[in-house]
Amino acid sequence: MKRILVFLSLLGLTALACRFPVGGPKAPGDPIPVSEQSAQELKNVWQAGLEGGAGGQVQITITEEQLTSFVALKLAAEEEPLIRDPQIYLRDNKVQIYGTAQSGYFSAAALITLEVSVNQAGQPAFTITEANFGPLPVPDNLLSKLSDSINSAFDDQFAGLKITSLTIADGQMILVGEAS
Repeated sequence: MKRILVFLSLLGLTALACRFPVGGPKAPGDPIPVSEQSAQELKNVWQAGLEGGAGGQVQITITEEQLTSFVALKLAAEEEPLIRDPQIYLRDNKVQIYGTAQSGYFSAAALITLEVSVNQAGQPAFTITEANFGPLPVPDNLLSKLSDSINSAFDDQFAGLKITSLTIADGQMILVGEAS
């Protein structure tokens, strides 16, 4: 009887421990505030850029706060999002997505680093260069599959814009292109 009680106690403690992030990546910067206003600003900036440059050159500047707010509110509407409380950092020509990944009882800090380039069609191409979930790095073959998934998710999201340059620095992503 004592052995069963000890086993059940250890099992309970193990399950409880899996609910708390242990180790893993740290946020690459200070917390970014999330607001509906910033998410709406992103939509407005995007729409104004495309409408204002119809048939001509366009420059669209997106901030960390706008992008984080937009993504956070979209994920909050999902029943079981892949990442909770996302923070999106735009620095050194990289996009870093930080948050908490959860699957069942397992919960861990997660950091995904993407490089963004422009393909020949003038559309963004996302490549995950590194991903860590808790204290474990994600294997390279899975990084490739995740990159493909992200690129598929953004198909048609940049319709109406042929990007000629893309710069990521100092908390901003600047897209320059031609609106159609």
